[in-house]
Amino acid sequence: MESNQTPVARWAYFQDSRPRDGGVNEDATFCAPVHDGRLLMAAVADGVGGRPGGARAAQKAIQLTLRRAKSMLATVVLDHSPWRMALEAVHGELCRERGGGETALTVLITDGERWTAAWAGDSRLYRLRGGEVTLLTQPRWRTGYLGGERVDPQAISGTGEPGDRLVLLSDGIWKYVQADRFASHLSATPAQIMTRLLQEAGRLLSGRLVDDASGVVVVLGAPRESADPDAAPRA
Repeated sequence: MESNQTPVARWAYFQDSRPRDGGVNEDATFCAPVHDGRLLMAAVADGVGGRPGGARAAQKAIQLTLRRAKSMLATVVLDHSPWRMALEAVHGELCRERGGGETALTVLITDGERWTAAWAGDSRLYRLRGGEVTLLTQPRWRTGYLGGERVDPQAISGTGEPGDRLVLLSDGIWKYVQADRFASHLSATPAQIMTRLLQEAGRLLSGRLVDDASGVVVVLGAPRESADPDAAPRA
Protein backbone atom coordinates (compact mmCIF):
# COMPACT_ATOMS: atom_id res chain seq x y z
CA MET A 1 0.00 0.00 0.00
CA GLU A 2 1.39 3.40 -0.96
CA SER A 3 1.71 6.07 1.71
CA ASN A 4 0.09 9.47 1.15
CA GLN A 5 2.33 11.09 3.75
CA THR A 6 4.71 13.77 2.49
CA PRO A 7 8.32 12.96 3.41
CA VAL A 8 9.83 15.43 5.87
CA ALA A 9 13.55 16.11 6.03
CA ARG A 10 15.32 15.49 9.30
CA TRP A 11 16.82 18.97 9.34
CA ALA A 12 17.46 22.22 7.50
CA TYR A 13 20.41 24.49 8.16
CA PHE A 14 22.26 27.68 7.29
CA GLN A 15 25.59 29.13 8.37
CA ASP A 16 27.36 32.46 8.03
CA SER A 17 30.50 34.13 9.36
CA ARG A 18 31.47 37.80 8.97
CA PRO A 19 34.73 39.53 10.02
CA ARG A 20 34.90 42.62 12.17
CA ASP A 21 35.63 46.00 10.68
CA GLY A 22 38.97 45.86 8.89
CA GLY A 23 40.06 42.69 10.66
CA VAL A 24 40.89 39.07 9.92
CA ASN A 25 38.01 36.75 10.72
CA GLU A 26 39.04 34.70 13.76
CA ASP A 27 35.74 32.81 13.78
CA ALA A 28 34.98 29.65 11.80
CA THR A 29 31.77 27.70 11.20
CA PHE A 30 30.86 24.28 9.86
CA CYS A 31 27.59 22.52 9.08
CA ALA A 32 27.21 19.39 6.96
CA PRO A 33 25.94 15.80 7.13
CA VAL A 34 28.32 13.14 8.47
CA HIS A 35 28.21 9.37 8.86
CA ASP A 36 26.86 8.82 5.33
CA GLY A 37 24.20 11.46 5.83
CA ARG A 38 22.65 9.87 8.90
CA LEU A 39 23.78 12.68 11.20
CA LEU A 40 24.36 16.41 10.98
CA MET A 41 27.31 18.16 12.59
CA ALA A 42 27.33 21.91 13.21
CA ALA A 43 30.06 23.93 14.90
CA VAL A 44 31.07 27.49 15.72
CA ALA A 45 34.62 28.30 16.80
CA ASP A 46 35.79 31.71 18.00
CA GLY A 47 39.56 32.19 18.06
CA VAL A 48 40.85 34.22 21.01
CA GLY A 49 41.72 37.70 19.75
CA GLY A 50 44.77 39.73 20.70
CA ARG A 51 47.00 36.65 20.57
CA PRO A 52 48.76 34.95 17.68
CA GLY A 53 47.04 32.05 15.95
CA GLY A 54 43.40 32.64 16.90
CA ALA A 55 42.05 32.26 13.37
CA ARG A 56 44.10 29.14 12.73
CA ALA A 57 43.06 27.65 16.08
CA ALA A 58 39.37 28.12 15.23
CA GLN A 59 39.70 26.46 11.84
CA LYS A 60 41.93 23.67 13.16
CA ALA A 61 39.60 22.94 16.09
CA ILE A 62 36.69 22.37 13.71
CA GLN A 63 38.80 20.15 11.45
CA LEU A 64 39.97 18.04 14.39
CA THR A 65 36.46 17.83 15.86
CA LEU A 66 35.05 16.70 12.52
CA ARG A 67 37.71 14.00 12.38
CA ARG A 68 36.76 12.87 15.89
CA ALA A 69 33.06 12.76 14.99
CA LYS A 70 33.76 10.65 11.92
CA SER A 71 35.92 8.24 13.92
CA MET A 72 33.17 7.55 16.47
CA LEU A 73 30.67 4.81 15.80
CA ALA A 74 27.29 6.19 14.71
CA THR A 75 25.74 4.32 17.64
CA VAL A 76 27.74 6.30 20.23
CA VAL A 77 28.32 9.69 18.59
CA LEU A 78 24.98 10.95 19.96
CA ASP A 79 25.96 9.96 23.50
CA HIS A 80 27.42 12.96 25.30
CA SER A 81 29.81 10.87 27.41
CA PRO A 82 32.66 10.54 24.83
CA TRP A 83 32.53 14.17 23.80
CA ARG A 84 34.33 15.68 26.76
CA MET A 85 37.24 13.37 26.05
CA ALA A 86 37.03 14.20 22.34
CA LEU A 87 37.39 17.93 22.98
CA GLU A 88 40.20 17.28 25.45
CA ALA A 89 41.98 15.43 22.64
CA VAL A 90 41.42 18.38 20.29
CA HIS A 91 42.83 20.65 22.99
CA GLY A 92 45.93 18.46 23.27
CA GLU A 93 46.56 18.57 19.53
CA LEU A 94 46.22 22.36 19.44
CA CYS A 95 48.64 22.70 22.35
CA ARG A 96 51.23 20.67 20.48
CA GLU A 97 51.17 23.06 17.53
CA ARG A 98 53.72 25.85 17.67
CA GLY A 99 51.85 29.15 17.71
CA GLY A 100 48.58 27.23 17.56
CA GLY A 101 46.51 29.84 19.38
CA GLU A 102 43.38 29.39 21.49
CA THR A 103 39.71 29.12 20.58
CA ALA A 104 36.22 28.67 21.94
CA LEU A 105 34.23 25.86 20.30
CA THR A 106 30.64 24.68 20.42
CA VAL A 107 29.68 21.59 18.43
CA LEU A 108 26.26 20.02 17.82
CA ILE A 109 25.51 16.52 16.50
CA THR A 110 21.93 15.49 15.66
CA ASP A 111 19.97 12.80 13.83
CA GLY A 112 17.06 15.20 13.42
CA GLU A 113 15.53 14.27 16.77
CA ARG A 114 18.18 13.40 19.33
CA TRP A 115 21.10 15.76 19.73
CA THR A 116 24.35 16.12 21.64
CA ALA A 117 26.33 19.30 22.19
CA ALA A 118 29.83 19.85 23.57
CA TRP A 119 31.67 23.08 24.23
CA ALA A 120 34.66 24.87 25.69
CA GLY A 121 34.79 28.64 25.98
CA ASP A 122 32.01 31.12 25.39
CA SER A 123 30.41 30.26 22.04
CA ARG A 124 26.79 29.34 22.76
CA LEU A 125 23.94 27.04 21.74
CA TYR A 126 20.32 28.20 22.07
CA ARG A 127 17.05 26.38 21.47
CA LEU A 128 14.03 28.28 20.13
CA ARG A 129 10.79 26.40 20.79
CA GLY A 130 7.16 27.44 21.20
CA GLY A 131 7.92 31.08 21.87
CA GLU A 132 10.62 30.27 24.42
CA VAL A 133 14.38 30.68 24.15
CA THR A 134 16.62 28.37 26.19
CA LEU A 135 20.39 28.64 26.57
CA LEU A 136 21.53 25.00 26.36
CA THR A 137 25.25 25.54 26.90
CA GLN A 138 25.03 27.01 30.37
CA PRO A 139 27.87 29.51 30.95
CA ARG A 140 30.86 27.96 32.65
CA TRP A 141 33.72 30.35 32.16
CA ARG A 142 36.13 27.95 33.83
CA THR A 143 35.84 25.59 30.86
CA GLY A 144 38.79 27.50 29.44
CA TYR A 145 39.71 27.60 25.77
CA LEU A 146 40.97 24.86 23.51
CA GLY A 147 44.70 25.34 23.07
CA GLY A 148 44.96 27.38 26.29
CA GLU A 149 46.59 26.61 29.61
CA ARG A 150 43.80 24.33 30.76
CA VAL A 151 40.41 23.20 29.55
CA ASP A 152 37.37 21.50 31.09
CA PRO A 153 34.93 20.78 28.23
CA GLN A 154 31.26 20.16 28.92
CA ALA A 155 28.72 18.02 27.03
CA ILE A 156 24.96 17.47 27.19
CA SER A 157 22.34 15.48 25.27
CA GLY A 158 18.67 16.02 24.59
CA THR A 159 15.69 15.16 22.42
CA GLY A 160 14.27 17.70 20.02
CA GLU A 161 10.80 18.33 18.65
CA PRO A 162 9.86 19.07 15.02
CA GLY A 163 10.37 22.77 14.39
CA ASP A 164 12.99 23.29 17.12
CA ARG A 165 15.58 25.87 16.12
CA LEU A 166 19.05 25.09 17.46
CA VAL A 167 21.23 28.18 17.09
CA LEU A 168 25.01 28.21 17.60
CA LEU A 169 26.53 31.69 18.00
CA SER A 170 29.88 33.32 18.61
CA ASP A 171 30.01 36.16 21.13
CA GLY A 172 30.04 38.68 18.29
CA ILE A 173 26.29 38.05 18.07
CA TRP A 174 25.00 36.76 21.41
CA LYS A 175 26.57 39.60 23.41
CA TYR A 176 24.52 42.11 21.45
CA VAL A 177 21.19 40.36 20.83
CA GLN A 178 18.82 40.18 23.79
CA ALA A 179 17.24 36.78 24.41
CA ASP A 180 13.72 38.14 23.98
CA ARG A 181 14.66 39.25 20.47
CA PHE A 182 15.15 35.62 19.48
CA ALA A 183 11.42 35.00 19.89
CA SER A 184 10.66 37.21 16.90
CA HIS A 185 12.65 34.81 14.70
CA LEU A 186 10.83 31.60 15.66
CA SER A 187 8.89 31.12 12.44
CA ALA A 188 11.67 32.16 10.07
CA THR A 189 13.78 29.91 7.87
CA PRO A 190 17.40 29.20 8.88
CA ALA A 191 18.73 31.73 6.36
CA GLN A 192 16.29 34.41 7.55
CA ILE A 193 17.18 33.82 11.20
CA MET A 194 20.89 34.10 10.50
CA THR A 195 20.45 37.23 8.40
CA ARG A 196 18.42 38.94 11.13
CA LEU A 197 20.88 38.01 13.87
CA LEU A 198 23.77 39.44 11.84
CA GLN A 199 21.80 42.64 11.34
CA GLU A 200 21.44 42.96 15.13
CA ALA A 201 25.09 42.19 15.96
CA GLY A 202 27.19 44.92 17.57
CA ARG A 203 28.18 47.62 15.10
CA LEU A 204 30.16 50.84 14.95
CA LEU A 205 28.53 54.14 13.97
CA SER A 206 29.73 53.38 10.45
CA GLY A 207 27.56 50.25 10.48
CA ARG A 208 30.52 47.89 10.45
CA LEU A 209 30.82 45.01 12.92
CA VAL A 210 32.74 45.54 16.17
CA ASP A 211 33.62 41.84 16.40
CA ASP A 212 33.63 38.75 14.21
CA ALA A 213 30.03 37.54 14.04
CA SER A 214 29.23 33.91 13.24
CA GLY A 215 26.47 31.40 13.63
CA VAL A 216 24.76 28.23 12.47
CA VAL A 217 21.00 27.67 12.56
CA VAL A 218 19.62 24.10 12.48
CA VAL A 219 15.87 23.45 12.25
CA LEU A 220 14.73 19.95 13.18
CA GLY A 221 12.10 18.24 11.06
CA ALA A 222 12.10 21.10 8.54
CA PRO A 223 11.11 21.11 4.84
CA ARG A 224 14.08 20.02 2.78
CA GLU A 225 13.98 23.01 0.46
CA SER A 226 14.94 25.35 3.30
CA ALA A 227 18.32 23.66 3.75
CA ASP A 228 21.44 25.46 2.64
CA PRO A 229 22.58 23.62 -0.54
CA ASP A 230 26.03 25.17 -0.44
CA ALA A 231 26.83 24.47 3.22
CA ALA A 232 30.54 24.02 3.78
CA PRO A 233 33.18 25.12 6.27
CA ARG A 234 33.39 28.90 6.44
CA ALA A 235 35.79 31.30 8.03
